[in-house]
Amino acid sequence: MAGTIADSGTAVADITATSACRTESDSEYSGTVTAKATFTCGTTGTAAANGTADDAAKIQAKEEITLRGNRYSVDRLIGNGGEAEVYVVSSAKGNFALKLYRRGNGVSKDILKRLERLKGKAAIVDILESGTVRIDATDRGYVLMPLCKDGSVAGYDLRKDAAAILQVTAMIARNLSELHKVGLLHKDVKPENILYTDKASGLVVLSDFGIADVLGDDGSVNTPQSRTVIYAAPELYANTTRIGDVTYAIMTAASDYYALGMSVLSMWMGDSEFRKKEPELVKLKIQGKLPVPDDMPEPLRTITRGLLIGKPENRWSYEEIRRTLEGENIPVVEDAEILRIVFDSGKNKIAHTAKELAQFMMEDQALGTAYLYKGKISGWISRVMPEMEVTLNDIVERIYPKNQLAGLYAAALALDPQLPFYNRKGNVCVNVNKLLNGDGGFGSSLGDRSNPVYLYSEVRLGKKETDGIYSRTCAALKDSFGYAKSVIVWGIYDRKYFRTLQGKKTGKEEKFTEVDCYNITDVVRFCSEYRVVADEDKQFLCSLGFAEMVRVFSEKDADRLIQVRKGIKDYEMLYRLVIQTINPAADISLITDPKDPNYAMDGESIGLLINAAFCAYRSVFDSERDKMYKDWYSDINPYSGMCPASLADLLVKSFQGDYKDSYLHRFFISKGDRFSAQDKWVAYCTDYDSADNIGKPGPYNEDIAMMKAAEGLSEPAFFYFPASGETVYNLDDLNKIKDDEIREALDFYTLDAWFAVKLQEDPKRDLSKRLTYERFTVKYLKLIGKYDKDDENFKRYNEATTAVGWHQLPPPVLLLGLLEKIAAVALWLFPCLAMLFMLVIGAIDYPVLDNVGKSVYWVWGGGIAFPLLLNIFFYNRSYDRNLFTYIFRFIILTVAVYFLCKWFLGKYIIYVTIAAVVAAIVWFAKQMFSRDEGASELRKMWNPDEDQTILEPLHYAFNPSEDKFVSSLFANEKFFRSKYLKSLLHKLKHLVLAAMTTFLLLFPVAVIPRISDTEKITENHPKIGNTINKITEKVHENVSEVRKDEQK
Repeated sequence: MAGTIADSGTAVADITATSACRTESDSEYSGTVTAKATFTCGTTGTAAANGTADDAAKIQAKEEITLRGNRYSVDRLIGNGGEAEVYVVSSAKGNFALKLYRRGNGVSKDILKRLERLKGKAAIVDILESGTVRIDATDRGYVLMPLCKDGSVAGYDLRKDAAAILQVTAMIARNLSELHKVGLLHKDVKPENILYTDKASGLVVLSDFGIADVLGDDGSVNTPQSRTVIYAAPELYANTTRIGDVTYAIMTAASDYYALGMSVLSMWMGDSEFRKKEPELVKLKIQGKLPVPDDMPEPLRTITRGLLIGKPENRWSYEEIRRTLEGENIPVVEDAEILRIVFDSGKNKIAHTAKELAQFMMEDQALGTAYLYKGKISGWISRVMPEMEVTLNDIVERIYPKNQLAGLYAAALALDPQLPFYNRKGNVCVNVNKLLNGDGGFGSSLGDRSNPVYLYSEVRLGKKETDGIYSRTCAALKDSFGYAKSVIVWGIYDRKYFRTLQGKKTGKEEKFTEVDCYNITDVVRFCSEYRVVADEDKQFLCSLGFAEMVRVFSEKDADRLIQVRKGIKDYEMLYRLVIQTINPAADISLITDPKDPNYAMDGESIGLLINAAFCAYRSVFDSERDKMYKDWYSDINPYSGMCPASLADLLVKSFQGDYKDSYLHRFFISKGDRFSAQDKWVAYCTDYDSADNIGKPGPYNEDIAMMKAAEGLSEPAFFYFPASGETVYNLDDLNKIKDDEIREALDFYTLDAWFAVKLQEDPKRDLSKRLTYERFTVKYLKLIGKYDKDDENFKRYNEATTAVGWHQLPPPVLLLGLLEKIAAVALWLFPCLAMLFMLVIGAIDYPVLDNVGKSVYWVWGGGIAFPLLLNIFFYNRSYDRNLFTYIFRFIILTVAVYFLCKWFLGKYIIYVTIAAVVAAIVWFAKQMFSRDEGASELRKMWNPDEDQTILEPLHYAFNPSEDKFVSSLFANEKFFRSKYLKSLLHKLKHLVLAAMTTFLLLFPVAVIPRISDTEKITENHPKIGNTINKITEKVHENVSEVRKDEQK
């Protein structure tokens, strides 16, 4: 079959994904075929011989085939053999190779599971998926693989191309080493099964595991003589056993390396000559006389000779090839008995090979050390293995002259690079793990580079790789999670080694189930299926030991794990991040099945988990972590099925510290951009020191942030009442909860956080309008007060609003201003207006006076000048306020007015008097009826605005550092009251001066009748005369009252 694939120019290549595997022996099938065409294929000779032609001849395909729910279009047939046929199929994801097995054939589950361990190691063709598909009512096993267009090595002419052949040889030797480490024997290595993943770079992998077998504990397998004759090892023809019609032979890993050697000859010479002389070829193999062409250049010729050694125990493996390519001179031991060394005559230990000598040295380490450091071993082998003598002398004299234990192991490994793991007692350990744990000396001195464990590693992996293992082991010795031994165990990877993890699928299981994990796929599957993992295993998954296990399968993932570990000490968090790093499909709970009802890989489902974690931690377990871990799976917790207690705790902690260091944030970023919006939202909710949150006149804390995040991710946020078992989703649902239970939830279960999210912290709430947040915060406080009047914030809010309400009454001090104005009207304005009225009446009757030059002008002039100078004296502070100066000015002004009246103003003196009175009224009205300073501010206290009735009380309610509420409404009351009283006092001074001015103006008014000849007026106009007399009397009365006021 593989040859048919190669002839078609198409092959299968390596990929990086695997899935659960199933062969056709399984009872269930996982695919169907929808047929629109039929491929009829000619069968190979093998197929016909096996009677499978009919089975292969008709396959309904073309159009589409459904495998595990995915549809593929079948394009063409590219291979048809005795056990299966291969098709090219395609889907939206690309082209693939589909191998359909005939009845009775297929790859076993055990082999498929072991092949999965090689995922990502570029050693073999990885399996995308496997299972059964129903075709014509028949279930057929299948394997889906990626398609490689570069084909197999057999499809290219590499004859005499030493460089290309050497590259293929080295890579396939390495790939066989990896295959053998997982306990598999290929059994069919040949150019047709060596595929190019990239011909340009020369990368190759192994394919076709149809006859592969599992190696036993002793490294061999008794298998039918199924082989391709040209490439079969000689041991397949010796020591055979026949049972019925089937011949069985013992095969080991060396058999695959012999087939590789024959593949090298085939690539160098072409296989046509071998096919012509198969019987002679078998004879040459058995006799160990198969020639290697002399024209083959080094080191390819030496490597080929080593691979074609007849004795399996002396045959080269990958280690010898690697060391040869690194420049070491490795002898090709073609004769099994080149030595005869009597190691211990008493025990009849005679070494015929270097391998036997190394074995004896390990079994009796005291004697071996003595022989080595006394030079006996070097002397024994100097004649037949001079290069080994040099190596042993270098070990004894230069490398380990004092450390004889390290020298012994180094010498034994030089003699036998495939030396089993020997402990200090000379017993063989099945793997390095047994060596470390069984010998305290080796396991307790991992910081010593000369530890024999590292010597084993250096021989198997090389110095550079071992230096890396040593460095990583030393780092693990200092690491808080430890597991330094695991670094070595997985660094020196052995196919028999695995890690046993303990878990429970549900928290209610009494005992842990032990699961053996051979690779990271097993670990990922375990963490997905087992919701409860033992703490010890969680810590292992956090360790550098597990990182080394991952390194076996993926160097890139191991490096990523080491980066993820930095700065994280919480193993509950770290082990989850580790699994999510190596398995991007793992959700926040490590579940990988999207069909699982608790699978959380979107914002809504994660929001539900956050909400559930809040209710469990706060309501169910009363914020007691120890109780939560202890009783998580008890009947009191309705959220036990959603996630484990450790995850709930991690979600709670994500809101209790720096969000950037939290599990939730790290989970979000581990998924790339998938959760960028959700990550930004939670970061906003947890930014407790932001300007928005610090300046809020309301509550904001970790509990509100957690509820707010849940509301924003998966509305509506809910709250659980443990006493009644009720869950509420909105405020109206509170009607079904008793008041006492609500009060208890407010006191102990942080129900107030849920209240806040339903009111002022509702993510959907439009808070752009001013004071919207504050108004809903008031509703929040009133809602709390409805159920708990003793709530401290509610009480402080009431205290503040009560204080503001008391100051809405008018301040009594404002009444003084009113009294001042009444006094001004009564004592000044009314007399002035009456006097002005009389002057106007007089001016109407006597527009012009004809008496000029009377001595009374002196009185009138003085009466006008004196009040004028008096007001200037008080109001104009820039004037000289010397009393004698004003007396002098008074005299001058009086004289000037007298002569002005005498010469031409006498007849118009009534108008001058009216002007003086009007000026006095205007001036003093402006002074006494102006705005009272501080009055408007005091008046505002009658009608406070929303800042004073809402904003300021809220600030006080949520600021416990303030002992007493001080509102801006009356914070400056004392200041404005003082300012107002000073203003009134100043106006009182104006009132006194106005009264004095009015009194002084009575003098010029009083003399006007005399100037106008009162007697004549009385005679001619009795009524007017009587009126003047009455006015005069009234003036005298006013003068008397003014004097009394002045005395007061």
